[in-house]
Amino acid sequence: MKTAFITGGAKGIGLAIAEKLKKSGYNTVIGYFSSLKKALELEKQGYAIVEINVKDPLSVKAAFDKIDKDFGGVDVLINNAGVALKQKLLLDVTDTEIDDVLSVDLKGVIYCSRAAVGQMIKKGRGDVINVASVWGVEGASCEVVYSAAKGGVIALTKALAKELAFCDICVSAICPSLVMTEMNAHLKREDIEEFLSSRGAREPLYPKDVADKVYEMLKTRTNGEIALIECN
Repeated sequence: MKTAFITGGAKGIGLAIAEKLKKSGYNTVIGYFSSLKKALELEKQGYAIVEINVKDPLSVKAAFDKIDKDFGGVDVLINNAGVALKQKLLLDVTDTEIDDVLSVDLKGVIYCSRAAVGQMIKKGRGDVINVASVWGVEGASCEVVYSAAKGGVIALTKALAKELAFCDICVSAICPSLVMTEMNAHLKREDIEEFLSSRGAREPLYPKDVADKVYEMLKTRTNGEIALIECN
């Protein structure tokens, strides 16, 4: 049985992916940081859980060492953990906010990918799917730092896919448009409708939509794929 590790897997998109993979027969390990209570509830439902601060390479190493000990390493890594700022002009973004977004959304992906790849190479196969964003492709006003981080994730995906193609490790990224999660809970309905209208859509995405696409990508294994998911 393959083992899948989902960072930020205790809620939102990460939880939807975890639920999909568990139902599909994976050993499913949920990485959590601030959601201990929810993680403990999920553990009672048959999920494995591991604490991880993706900003801290020592915490990342400890988490992957535990997975290696308990399950013999990871077969699938979903780099989902992420943070975003409320919309604001770049001139109003603080140094601390810049560091936080880049450390979680980009450096965290690098740290976790590095740890996972070491285990996958020993297995001779593996899959890494990075949760990026449509803003990493297009860029968004008042979302400059987040766009930069997600754009970095897309570039990382393309480069790592080339680097690992020789050993059957598939690296890809998914770039959803507006997904209704806690991260976007502050958006007003009129803002959502304006966004949807600008893209010729009627409904936003939901975590299940992203999870279904991730599972499809795991089946097709198109190395280097950057999959955009638009609103409906």
